[in-house]
Amino acid sequence: MRRFKILSFLIIAVITAAVALSACVPVRDSDGDYVTYTLSDVVMTQQGVNTYRFEFDVDCGDEAVKVYFVERDRLKSDDVPVNVTKTVNGDNAHITFTLPLSLSEEYFLWVVGSKEAVLPITAPSMFPSMKKDVNDVVTFDFGFSFDVSWSSFCDPTGRAVYSSDAAVFDANATAVRTGLKITEQEYIIPETEFDADKYYYSVTTAKNGLLTIISAPVSLSDSVFSQIDGISVNLAEVDGVPTMSVSVTPVADSQLAQSNAEHLQMFVKNDFGDEIYGCDTVWKDGTAVMRFDCSNLITAGKWYDVCFAYRGAMIGDVPCEWNGSDVGTKNGVTGTNGIKYSFADFEGQLKVYYDYPPVSAYDYCNYTVAFDAQNEALTVTVSKIFGDNPIPTLAVTAGSTEKIMEAQYRIVDGKYVYTIGLKGKGEAGVWYDIRLFFGSVCAEVGKDATEQFGTEFTVGSRTYSFQEWDGLLKIMFTEK
Repeated sequence: MRRFKILSFLIIAVITAAVALSACVPVRDSDGDYVTYTLSDVVMTQQGVNTYRFEFDVDCGDEAVKVYFVERDRLKSDDVPVNVTKTVNGDNAHITFTLPLSLSEEYFLWVVGSKEAVLPITAPSMFPSMKKDVNDVVTFDFGFSFDVSWSSFCDPTGRAVYSSDAAVFDANATAVRTGLKITEQEYIIPETEFDADKYYYSVTTAKNGLLTIISAPVSLSDSVFSQIDGISVNLAEVDGVPTMSVSVTPVADSQLAQSNAEHLQMFVKNDFGDEIYGCDTVWKDGTAVMRFDCSNLITAGKWYDVCFAYRGAMIGDVPCEWNGSDVGTKNGVTGTNGIKYSFADFEGQLKVYYDYPPVSAYDYCNYTVAFDAQNEALTVTVSKIFGDNPIPTLAVTAGSTEKIMEAQYRIVDGKYVYTIGLKGKGEAGVWYDIRLFFGSVCAEVGKDATEQFGTEFTVGSRTYSFQEWDGLLKIMFTEK
């Protein structure tokens, strides 16, 4: 299991315009003259979720060179060269990385010998997929993550879609469409050009054609899911680790079964794709088992996608139901420090998340909660703060510690009074949490803090009411 954290998608802006055209940073020799190798035909081929194979040409001939792949625009003495295979062809050499690299950041490709060359590389987080709708329209989704800065590394019309009989992109691949704009997220494959038995590829050029980014082979999601007979999901503590286990039983004699689910993989990611965890598959007794250590998740309250990939390309989210039945337990597991890991259902797609144990605001202060119908506002009055706790802030949140609406206090008769106007804010039907923040401590407001529980307040087209979940107070509204 690997975790990849994307820092940014902006190419480091230290290279001059002239250098950016060649994409190689020049260096000086002892006489002060610029000397550099020339890199060409740099190809990144996606091997799995954020895993790439690299190959390129360089005019070093049979000269001994070292290749580095680092996150800095300069080398350090303790940097370790990449293991590569080198094939010499006259004055040029073709260099291939021996092993694929797991990437999701900005990097610099260095070739060092009697001269040097360096190429800034942005490894995009991409989840290419292909689906067919009820009208048999096939859409290829390029799947680049939302915050990719297109202008930083892609050519303006550098997108293309190719097809092939092979699960490896090679010279036999046929162009379905070239010259697509980098702003286009999807491409509808014409019915006359689609073949369900073929693999499809996203091919993106960058840096004036110097760099080519080739996706993993993409199949119709339905064609892979149709080979699945059963899915089961479970959350449990395994050897002290909060573990999500996803098991897939293939249809007997299907390609998935015959290959022992060799190409099936699970990965967990946030919605922006800048936090990604790949989970390898273990084949046991006719079932593919994928396990994920939930303690790796970074953000509390964040619903993470749980997805399947096939041959490195995304085929879709793990469903909450399969063949009319729940795929597994809906209960969570409590790990160390009382942290609870749970599943969520979003439009039939499985999500996983964690939350810290709730801290009662009663442990920190005396307070009351009320709804002010005249001003269409939520009010919280803190009459006493215990011990050395700081003066809190009030926030209304939606399912996490992300503060949707926030208020500071004003002092009235020696009490701290907070007011959040709700007019025109929020979404009908959502149960909003009411929380006091004592520094970094998120304290939950309890149901007993208000005498208005069970009372409805109609203001204009809205009807407000307090709700309760596990003793915690929520506020919501409906709208006519």
